[in-house]
Formats: sequence, structure tokens, C-alpha cells
Amino acid sequence: GRRRGPGELSIRDARRRDREAAGGGPRHSRRGATAWSLNPPPGAPKLWLRSPVGLGRATAILLAVTAAVDVFALGADLYLYDVTGDVLGGGAGAAVRDRSDLADTLTDAAGVAQGFMLFVCAVVFVIWLWRVRRNAEVFAPDGHRKARAWVIAGWVVPIASLWYPRRVVVDIWDASSTREKPEGHGLINAWWTLWLISNTVGQVLY
Repeated sequence: GRRRGPGELSIRDARRRDREAAGGGPRHSRRGATAWSLNPPPGAPKLWLRSPVGLGRATAILLAVTAAVDVFALGADLYLYDVTGDVLGGGAGAAVRDRSDLADTLTDAAGVAQGFMLFVCAVVFVIWLWRVRRNAEVFAPDGHRKARAWVIAGWVVPIASLWYPRRVVVDIWDASSTREKPEGHGLINAWWTLWLISNTVGQVLY
């Protein structure tokens, strides 16, 4: 008989796919990742669980690299401060000029590296947060006080960015809890407090 094209399914394949979809079994995405579904109420859109582990690890690694870049930037600033003190103290000559040029190069490189790492880390983090939010909607479809769009918009909308991201994360935390009563939010509160402090200090200093 005629050979099937790459996008065609046999009757057996179609039936197997329908059985898996109806029974909440595994479904392979085009990227090869295995997803799992929970059957929602009739008429509700079906959501699929997808593992956030890879994105979570990537986010953790990028955060560590970003921290290392920040340490490098701090060292460059201290070196620039030291060179500036020599210049203001009357230092001159080729050695001082070379140190001044090196200080400028280091601070410029640190600024570019910080901007790049901040962008990359933010993108990967938001993608991870979006995935865990979708998973949390499978566990608790009605357990979220903010629409899914706020996973992204909450970081950029003025005023709302002061508390919306925390609210999104709290709802994800509660929906993903395996206990009858969700655990406290102390860890989330500490994270969000440090985030607000770091942003405030950064705006004051720079």
C-alpha cells in the first residue's frame, strides 16, 4: 500500500493517541519531552504537566554566574576607586596612566557583562516561572488570584511590580503543596524582601 508521509498517523497510532489523551497517560511533545495531563472538568481546556527541572537548574546556574559577575564588577569598582585616589593625590607618569586605562577597561567590561547576564537570567527565570505556573494550574485551577499574564507583566508594570510577582509565586507555592494545608511563606517573603532591597539600593547608588 501507499507509504505514510511524515505527518500521517495509522489507525492504530490514532487510536493509541486517543486512549492516552482520554486516560491522562503520557504524551510526547514535538521536542521529545514527556508531559502528563489531569482530566479537567468538561468544557475546560486540558493542561499538561511538563517538568520544570531543567529550566530550574539553568536558572540556578545563571544566578550563580550572575553573582560571580557582580563580584568581578565590585573588584573593578574598587580598583577604579584606588586609581582615582592616586590621580587625585597628584600621581602622574606612565604607570598611573596605564592603571587608569586598565580601570576603565575593567569597569566597562563589568558593565557589559552585568547587563548581559541580567537579561539572560531574567528571560530563563520567567520561562521557568511560567512553566511552574501552568503546572500549578493543573493542581489547582481556581487557586490563583492573578491571571497567568501577570507572570510576565508583573515584573514590568509600574507599582504592580512591587507585589504582583510575590503574589503569583505564593499562589504557585500553595497550589503545588502536597500537604492538606500549605506551608508558610517565610522563604518567599525573605526572597521578595531581599529583591526589593537590592533594587532600592541599586537605584540609590547608580
